[in-house]
Amino acid sequence: MQLARTLVQLNRAEQAIELLRNLVTDLPAHVGTRMLLADLLMTRKPPDPDGALDQYEQALERRPAYRPARAGAAASRLRVGQVERAAAELQELVRETPADVALTFFLGTAHYRLGHFEPAVEAYTAAVDARLDENGYIVPGLGDAGDRIFGTK
Repeated sequence: MQLARTLVQLNRAEQAIELLRNLVTDLPAHVGTRMLLADLLMTRKPPDPDGALDQYEQALERRPAYRPARAGAAASRLRVGQVERAAAELQELVRETPADVALTFFLGTAHYRLGHFEPAVEAYTAAVDARLDENGYIVPGLGDAGDRIFGTK
């Protein structure tokens, strides 16, 4: 796996992907290798969300509660058009960790694609407002600036 990471640092992601594909064939139960392969498949140009989803699902067969694999699978499902299932999985993940901005944003996207616009607005707003200080202002204070600009404070 370290060789694959090094290849990525050298902008040789395709070589890393090929190496990881060989590794998951030889070591099918190794979740870390599957996760790295899935992440590379999702971030390459063009992305391969079907291939990534396959890797996330196989990782989940071995570790069903593994949060990074659950999150990756949900994001991949959103990308391949399995929007209803992605929304349900994202809702559960956000319920578990409401401060996860990326997952909250993906949940908003799922709701938007399903035509559920009010829940989409709620999720997008939660993603933007995920970090509030003790006074209820968005860190680093953008909410306070907006209040002053629009005269609501």
